[in-house]
Amino acid sequence: MTHWEAWHGAYADPTSSLSRRLRVVQNHIRRFLDETVPRPVRVLSLCAGDGRDLLEVLAERDDAHRVAATLVELDPGLADRARESARAFAGVDVRTADAGDPETYAADPAADLVLLCGVLGNVSDADVEHTVATLPALSAPGARVIWTRTRRSPDLTPRVRAWFARNGFREVAFDPVPDSSAAVGVAELVNPPSSGLGRGRLFTFDSTSSNARTLEAYEQHIDRYRFSLGPEPDWHVAFLDRVAASLPRGATVLELGSGTGLDARGLASRGRAVQPSDAASAFVDAMRRDGLAPLRIDVLTDDLGGPWDAVFACAVLLHLTADELTAVLDRLHDAVRPGGVLAITVKEGDGSSWSDHRLGAPRFFTYWRPGPLVGLLMQHGWTVDLLQRRAGARDDWLLLIAQTAEPCSG
Repeated sequence: MTHWEAWHGAYADPTSSLSRRLRVVQNHIRRFLDETVPRPVRVLSLCAGDGRDLLEVLAERDDAHRVAATLVELDPGLADRARESARAFAGVDVRTADAGDPETYAADPAADLVLLCGVLGNVSDADVEHTVATLPALSAPGARVIWTRTRRSPDLTPRVRAWFARNGFREVAFDPVPDSSAAVGVAELVNPPSSGLGRGRLFTFDSTSSNARTLEAYEQHIDRYRFSLGPEPDWHVAFLDRVAASLPRGATVLELGSGTGLDARGLASRGRAVQPSDAASAFVDAMRRDGLAPLRIDVLTDDLGGPWDAVFACAVLLHLTADELTAVLDRLHDAVRPGGVLAITVKEGDGSSWSDHRLGAPRFFTYWRPGPLVGLLMQHGWTVDLLQRRAGARDDWLLLIAQTAEPCSG
């Protein structure tokens, strides 16, 4: 599964911000189609994903036959999903192509509706401005554009709205998505369309990794995360007891992803010498204000120090892809003493997905089954001493304690 296919997994949760944003977008598509009855209309969707914003609306309508649509999506898996959903509509063409390349549209008639959803938050500010300036060349007279963008700080949406106005558009709507940082804008072309797309790309997607995007979500929403924390479940307290019992008093423990520092204090109260750390500077700063002495450590790139008697990572390594975890297990092995301990918790399941539960911003998760997880640890020099399943409020968890076996070969 690709990064973007996993990202689309958040649509499966009707309470997610993506699902709420989708409903706002679809309402504007319905309004446009209602207002244009009975004439034929052309729709262009850039970076269309699996096409559900338009295709689900067409599936509701008796007049879907009057819609000729071009859906452009570079990810082959998502394009295949869109193509499958579009089989019922003779006028829908799904292209597996680069939406940022003007040649993709060079031979196409101008569109009456342009969908620019999930694009402007994944490209540079300069590309956002350039893309908005190019839209009149893709648009028919009176065309409408539906666009989305996050309002997270620094909020670019005021400038985006100004760029639309500067390029001949009248704002029809600007809707902040409830309980979310997302927003949906609608603009109508009131000036004569420009001719020709010109040279150069419309935009280039940001190649930021899923881990970096997840860290950004934590950086931006630390207060919301802290507010969402409830009492520790009994099974988590028991797991801390088991981790402490696997180590002698005074043992040195590197905690990764300490967050608020709650577990670091818990292990320290059990007589272990804990070094808290986090990759999000917002958490590091907050722990320092609370009297701890954390390090800023990104487990993918930073020196882990040591050798430590143990590494503790609760709900941290689940944010890594399977390939990233494979590399990290070697780094962790090298960071502990011979016979050192690794204690982790991950979510049980299959595949990977994005979720904005609790945080209000998408975070990446990889799910694991016991067999593959234990097998991966063994391949990288660890023996598993404890593996337990526990039911959480939303997901099931795997709790694991392992020890170093043979020296790590890397």
